[in-house]
Amino acid sequence: MKITEDTFQKGSIYLAEFPFTSFKSSKIRPVVVLFEEKRFNDVAVMAISSVTERENKANAILISPEDKDFIKTGLKKESLILTHRMATIKKSRLFYRLGYLMQKYSDEIDTALLRQLEIGHQINAIQKHIPYSRQAIDEKDIASVCFALRSDWLTQGPKIKEFEELLANYCGAKFAVAVSSGTAALHAAYFAAGISSGDEIITSPITFAATANAAIYMGARPVFVDVAPDTGNIDTRKIQSAITAKTKAIVPVHFGGHPSDMEQIHSIADKNRLIVIEDACHALGAQHKIKDNDGNEKWVKVGSCTHSDMAIFSFHPVKSITTGEGGAVLTNNEDFYKKMLMFRSHGITRTDFINEPHGEWYYEMQCMGYNYRMTDIHAALGISQLNKLDSFIRVRRNIRDIYNKEFAENPYFDLPVEKDYVNSSLHLYAVKLKGKYIGQKAKIFERLKEKGLGVQVHYIPVYFHPFYRKTGYDEGICPEAELFYKRQLSIPLHHGLSETDALRLTKIVVEAFQVTPFIIKKIM
Repeated sequence: MKITEDTFQKGSIYLAEFPFTSFKSSKIRPVVVLFEEKRFNDVAVMAISSVTERENKANAILISPEDKDFIKTGLKKESLILTHRMATIKKSRLFYRLGYLMQKYSDEIDTALLRQLEIGHQINAIQKHIPYSRQAIDEKDIASVCFALRSDWLTQGPKIKEFEELLANYCGAKFAVAVSSGTAALHAAYFAAGISSGDEIITSPITFAATANAAIYMGARPVFVDVAPDTGNIDTRKIQSAITAKTKAIVPVHFGGHPSDMEQIHSIADKNRLIVIEDACHALGAQHKIKDNDGNEKWVKVGSCTHSDMAIFSFHPVKSITTGEGGAVLTNNEDFYKKMLMFRSHGITRTDFINEPHGEWYYEMQCMGYNYRMTDIHAALGISQLNKLDSFIRVRRNIRDIYNKEFAENPYFDLPVEKDYVNSSLHLYAVKLKGKYIGQKAKIFERLKEKGLGVQVHYIPVYFHPFYRKTGYDEGICPEAELFYKRQLSIPLHHGLSETDALRLTKIVVEAFQVTPFIIKKIM
């Protein structure tokens, strides 16, 4: 395209001689014009790179070939606008005009430039604060969502099915049903299992309240079994004694991403003809070791339902991947699958009618259901995130290894364990306070928060909550769970942390323990 005076406008894309960081050499690459300085015959430009895997995507804007106007850019493949690579060059270094950016990309550049120019205490405060977990969103995620927004389907469209199939394939299950939250997933699974008034489910008290609440939605009663003190997972040795004639299901919670002993739980359930529903909201991407029919050991993913009837996932922003809000149920049981499809959409179906259909428009409500549908927008984000799950977990494992090394043999707390039969997804780094520090948990928590660490506690035993106390649950029924709660603290662990962050964090934690005044109470 011929270069003329009026083509040096903001958003124009050129092949240009762009200097390297040292400014001692340069190379021909695409650039986007930011503005023209006519007095000096200069233009300010920003670099564009097609080597997307090697660039720092935190300082980049993705230009996706999926965009319907991508052809107007003149670029040949997916590229990144490198917002941290800017230069002022002579117009004579612009050789050929490729095309131009759409307005949305120009707006993103403006936002990035403003962000880079921001100064003051607000940015410093953000940089100092490390949340216990958070989402990691990049330009591919944003492009995936934008693609869905520009499509004909915002909900009940093809992205839902695509996400479900990818999720089922990843975990090794036959079916997946995507819903609006992890709580909705629990509710749907309990419905499919036929849990109803008068039934009981066995679960752990060290969990978010939804695990038990969803059973109450169905009219059932949660029965809490104590936990193993090392993992915080349900103590399989105590399950059998909690089973009654009313027991319908066992619901193990994979606390912190560490799978429960599913072979043992499956054996107990099989013996007592019970359904097993894994609350795997922490454990997407986790694995456990099993023996095949020939006695050989192999690894299977949580969600394969190898030793369960259904498995529940959550896609809240602090989980392994996020859809904003969302959840899913995986199963190998086609009957459960069909029931949950109806349950998430008001109990309505457009196939397998009970009555004679009136015409092509016909649908039937065959059971009580809810609007638990996931949108295509959320599913599009889930698809993009799922492609990065394994890399997310690798980052978490690396951060965990740094923590374990730096915190080794410390006098303040015990480190989380990982049994030899599991590969945890490492949703949490849950430490347990030692000795005299247990009684100072509130002060420690406060001190760590003051130092910018978003520590958290997982969890208050479910039956401690006023609602459960009013319905007949008393303290003391699960002593190990109560001690676990008194000792437990979650230290930040997520795939947005760098090794530098992790090392800085370990120093802050140790310092907080060293300066906090601890009082040893005398036992009278």
